[in-house]
Amino acid sequence: MRTFLLSLQFLTRLPVSIRGQVTPPDMVGSAVFFPLVGSVIGLALAGLDIALSHLYARPLVVVLDLSFLALLTGGLHLDGLMDSADGLFSGRSRERALEIMKDSRVGAMGVLTVLLVLFLQSAALLVVPEGNRLGLLLLFPLAGRLSLVLVAARFPPAKATGLGNLLAGRVGRSLWLPALLYSLLVTYSVAILRPGWMGGILALLGSQILGLALAHWAARRLGGITGDIFGAVEVLTELAFMLIWVAL
Repeated sequence: MRTFLLSLQFLTRLPVSIRGQVTPPDMVGSAVFFPLVGSVIGLALAGLDIALSHLYARPLVVVLDLSFLALLTGGLHLDGLMDSADGLFSGRSRERALEIMKDSRVGAMGVLTVLLVLFLQSAALLVVPEGNRLGLLLLFPLAGRLSLVLVAARFPPAKATGLGNLLAGRVGRSLWLPALLYSLLVTYSVAILRPGWMGGILALLGSQILGLALAHWAARRLGGITGDIFGAVEVLTELAFMLIWVAL
């Protein structure tokens, strides 16, 4: 229970209290619960969507859904996406790119990237068929948080310090495999009717492959993974899941 609460505290802004000192092994152990936290977020999103749909038109509901998601997570992953875009698309050396990503100021590429992602996410929630919308809301946060576990298992840290160093290269099979199996089971259960279990599994696996490919490109560019790259991969994996789900 303690490691689950730690993962909830790490990935959301919910008022969770952890007793005792949190150690690096505790942080690594909490990774197995990241997809479960994604399910909690998905349930909250779906419940909010149902409630708001009785009050507002669909475009406004979509904006409020995504606003709620940003508030619930503290905008942590969106911030990582912006910083990653500024650094990776700067055309500078590895060292200079890491400095740009560490800078608290946001550049033009960061703003443009996050706007495009939010526009695409909004469009996906607008055009998804009515019978598939709740399934998408339940599952895309799970897909994004599973990507954090798989990337942490696959790639080393780019720096000796920083948030990414807590997880990158430290998640073993005993953690990522249960997280993957849980995600497959939940996706199968939610998608079994619409768009069908095969479509749901394809969306999950396809989005993870795209997320790992992005992480591989960033790791080659930077020599490893940073906390900002984790955030970027999470958001773009969510987007990939949404686009594949809608296409199916």
